[in-house]
Amino acid sequence: MIEELKARFRDTAAAAAQQFDPDVLDVIHSQADMDRLDFYEVVDRLQNVRRLNPHIRYAYIMRKTEDPTVLQFVADADSLATQTELDKNNNGIVEETEEGSYPGDAYDVSDVPTLADEAFFRPAVDPGITYDQWGTWISAYAPIQKDGQTVAVLGIDIDYAEFSNLGRQIFS
Repeated sequence: MIEELKARFRDTAAAAAQQFDPDVLDVIHSQADMDRLDFYEVVDRLQNVRRLNPHIRYAYIMRKTEDPTVLQFVADADSLATQTELDKNNNGIVEETEEGSYPGDAYDVSDVPTLADEAFFRPAVDPGITYDQWGTWISAYAPIQKDGQTVAVLGIDIDYAEFSNLGRQIFS
């Protein structure tokens, strides 16, 4: 059942990746690009991926950098969120685990081999749990391509505890 859930999650990422125009992503590189209408449209599409799939906590797009262990954020569904929206625990403070990501932000993928490599070739899902500043996740990825070349990767994350609960619910 877990493998079936992972396959569905991977397929969700693959379908979602088809919604993004690689030419639009090519012009988004830094926080200075957050004022572009294109950026707003990309973030809106990422938010829509989340709205249509309520188990998804994070949706984002990343691209390669010169360093093979570091990817760069293009956009995140939370990139345009207000401080109030980011404050998930409602304590009045946006903590590190609640912060969004912005164009140009670096992300170390040295502990996430699927995202560092396989995701740039085909839709993929992490074989196990990944850990980062935001929590404990099962993540799925899909390449966004132009003329057969991957220009970026769409990633979606589901909280590991929720993923496990889904597996138990299906099994029972």
